[in-house]
Amino acid sequence: MYSLYRALVFTSLFVISISFSAYGAGIISVKDGIATSLQPNGQASVPASCFVIGELCSVEEVRIGFPGPDAPGPQPPPTAGPALALDCSHVGFNVVRAWVRNALGQWTAYETAVLLQDNFDVCQGGTFPLEAPSLQANLGLAYGIDGSGETVLRASDFVAAYSLPNGGTPLFSFSQSPADSLLTLTCADIGTIPVSIYLLDIPTGGLAVTYTYALLNDETGLCTSGGAGSSFPVYNGLVYVLPPEGQIALRVEDFLPCCSGGDITYAFSPNPADNLYFIDCDDAVFFPANITLPIYGIGPDGSYSVSSTYFVLHDSYDYCTQSSFVPANDDACNAIAIEVGPSPCPMAGTNFNATAQAGEPAPPDGDCQSEEAWCDGQGAENSVWFSFEAPPSGSITIRANYFNTQLALWEADSCQAITAGGAILVAANDDIPGSSRGEAMLNSIRCLVPGKTYYLQVDGFNGESGPFELLLEDAGLACGPGEGYMDCTDASNTPIASGANIWRHAFDGGRLIASIADGGNPMGAIRVQYQVNNGDVRLDGAGAPYLDRNWAISTEQQPLSPVRLRLYFTAEEFQSLQAAATGIDTPAGLALTRVPEGECGPYTGGGELINQEGFGQINETDYYVDFLTPGFSAFYLHGPEPLISTLEAAQGKTAIRIVPNPLQGGVAVLEAAVEGMLEANLLIYSTSGQAVGQQRIVLQKGQNRLPVTLGSLQPGVYILKLTGPGLSWSSRLVALR
Repeated sequence: MYSLYRALVFTSLFVISISFSAYGAGIISVKDGIATSLQPNGQASVPASCFVIGELCSVEEVRIGFPGPDAPGPQPPPTAGPALALDCSHVGFNVVRAWVRNALGQWTAYETAVLLQDNFDVCQGGTFPLEAPSLQANLGLAYGIDGSGETVLRASDFVAAYSLPNGGTPLFSFSQSPADSLLTLTCADIGTIPVSIYLLDIPTGGLAVTYTYALLNDETGLCTSGGAGSSFPVYNGLVYVLPPEGQIALRVEDFLPCCSGGDITYAFSPNPADNLYFIDCDDAVFFPANITLPIYGIGPDGSYSVSSTYFVLHDSYDYCTQSSFVPANDDACNAIAIEVGPSPCPMAGTNFNATAQAGEPAPPDGDCQSEEAWCDGQGAENSVWFSFEAPPSGSITIRANYFNTQLALWEADSCQAITAGGAILVAANDDIPGSSRGEAMLNSIRCLVPGKTYYLQVDGFNGESGPFELLLEDAGLACGPGEGYMDCTDASNTPIASGANIWRHAFDGGRLIASIADGGNPMGAIRVQYQVNNGDVRLDGAGAPYLDRNWAISTEQQPLSPVRLRLYFTAEEFQSLQAAATGIDTPAGLALTRVPEGECGPYTGGGELINQEGFGQINETDYYVDFLTPGFSAFYLHGPEPLISTLEAAQGKTAIRIVPNPLQGGVAVLEAAVEGMLEANLLIYSTSGQAVGQQRIVLQKGQNRLPVTLGSLQPGVYILKLTGPGLSWSSRLVALR
């Protein structure tokens, strides 16, 4: 993360504003001081951005200014800007106030300092209009002595920001010689060592110099007893401001100006897992509080060195004197919306003082490492809520860090439905395998509906509470409908309905066939079959088309109450049905026929009509439709009218269809079964309503197969209407080349 920060602030000193791709509000601190020098023209400018440390992706804007006589308010004063302008009147130590606005639009003020130097003696010797390089240095780095007895400093580690007005090539050194980019200290140097940091503009010969210091310590006695620890730098002081909940988690990586990673693990103790330090109002007798903190660099063999630093803790807004804090997202309808982006940014949250709502759901009790259960047996206790729109892939990975968290992901038609029994569990987890803190993670959850709002519940195991870090990431795993087979084929898995109202997906390999949420009905094992014919649509006994895909679902126990059923099909299948039928402008025009005793295969008769609950796209192309079904059986998707069997058609209903459809060539066949002879007109219209053809038809009693000449039609979609005494029939026809 620090490399991103340096890339942003090293480009130019004069930064108007910093706009990050912010998806959350992470933990932010600022450095306890920046040193810089006046340029030959007697001016200096310090960008606000060079103070900021932490989750920079969650920062939207930074400003800096001199503090006024009053305590900081909810937003910066007009005098605060993206950079602080300084002149000879500011030489010396200046208390300044840095303002940071997070992705939620909240401003926080941090007290810090600028040490302004006159290293060109312009305030006494006079200024001259030379635009020279400028350099801002971190005001102090702390080091622990290396196990070898030597510690090597790099000049570049001290650099906070710089500018090269002529666009040259920078080189950082401890002197005017480019060769002095490293400085070696020994046990004889223990203590505070003044250092000069030079910015050398090699092609132009320009330079800037800023004085700062290094603090070398030997906390573990390596100078007297020896050892194998590796030295490393840390910022000598960061500034934190307590948030409204009065708690914050410090991360060890925020104290490192460089060098994180590799074979050294950094922690707040000799335990490599101890990379967090929790503070709250009880850690300070008064504010601001200066608190000493050791940083350990631990090698693969367990040896370590220690760099001692400190942090300054402020309660700038007097939160520690208040006792009424409740998280803003304590209730589902106040869920904080998070954007799921390609480069996820952690969201800092807390469930301190949170409560469970009346009717709030919780996952079933189960194995701690399950992805559909919690394991404390307590239900929701101190949960908070977030929401997000599922990304285009329909997949996501979610992690809640810092303490023993629990996660549950819910689908609901509205936030109100969550506490009214209308939430369907998508996934849940209590513990990541191997997590020493019991942190929770939902790893690569698939088959969410892209663009649909989902609700995320974050709770603490057995009532735990505190600050946490929440990370949502697009897992990039697509989920589409199964391709299907002409023979009825079983799903490759057997979902189990336990009565916990969890989405259960039936797959053909990795592709979806159907999804079922049991609505609290423990139905046991679910057998799912499906069949896709090789035609475009199928026809019932009356010639009405239905989708060229059917399902058969059976369970060990039939439900006692309606169950949510989600059926998936391709865009091509829907377009074929749309072309062959009327009244289906969108998937909203689809209905379902359920045949209680039906088997997998074409529709043969009977059944009941079920209207849909909603529809959508599953992978930005293909579709799903939701239904509430009273039980399981064979299912057929079609237009709004019920399907009719061949027997029903023969018992007094007129069955008509035109084949083939789509039509390739000039001749189609009109198939019609009528009770008696009648004369009818076949009218052909474009989709705009323009008449493009007409033909006189004589139908005999019984079955008819009559040729219809349509050779003059251009490729496109047409409406066919057959009218006569007691007869009114229409259908769409797709004409191909």
